Parts: sequence; C-alpha cells; structure tokens
Amino acid sequence: MLKGVLLRVGARIVLDWTSWAAIALAVVLAHSGIRHLDADATLLSHYGDAVGMPRFAYAIGALQLMAAAALVWRRTRGGACAALAAATLIALANQLAAGRAGDGLYAPLVVLGTAVAIGLGERAQRARQSSRIRT
Repeated sequence: MLKGVLLRVGARIVLDWTSWAAIALAVVLAHSGIRHLDADATLLSHYGDAVGMPRFAYAIGALQLMAAAALVWRRTRGGACAALAAATLIALANQLAAGRAGDGLYAPLVVLGTAVAIGLGERAQRARQSSRIRT
C-alpha cells in the first residue's frame, strides 16, 4: 500500500514538472531582481551604456521581482512566461543591435528557453485537464 502511495506521489511530482521549473526560475529572477534593486556602480554603468539610463536597473529589478511572483502561481504562470520571453527577446535584440554579442548571451538564452518550455508545458497541462473535464 505504501509503495502504491509513493508511486502516485512520485508520478504527480514528475508530471507537474512545470511547477518545479517555474519555482526554480522564480528564485533566479528574485535573486537578480534584488541585486538590481541594490545596484552597485558596475551594474548602474552597464545600464548607462546599454540604454542610456543608469537608474533603469531599479525598474528592471522591480519587473524581475514581479515576474518571479507571477511564476509561482499557476493562474498567472502562462502570462508571466510569455512576458518574460518577450522581455528577454527585446533585451537580446538590443544587445545584438548595439554590437555587444560577446557580453554573454548564455544566461538570457537559458532564461528564454526555460520560460518558453514552462509556458508550453502549462499550455499542454491545461489542454489535458480541459479534455478530461469535457469527457
């Protein structure tokens, strides 16, 4: 009996991978958001060079914290993933247009891929759940 319960719980954990991935991404975003809100001179100078407004770092930090919070709740997760993917694409395009391709594209590409994967996974889960409800 205990083995059956463990198998069911394990299956639920594996099938709900989007929640775990969203929480992990939320932790990364929250950490980065806090770093942006407590910006040092290097980060302020980066935003000064990138967009011409050093204090833009604070707005980015606040947006990262809001995205992290939205990723935690399932109802807002799909929209948060779409917004995060769009913001990451804009940041990547800005970086490439300014000729800063060597400034590290790895982290934004990982965030983009993770956000897209979570968003698509959530969409597939909703489709499965709605098909169960109709039948």
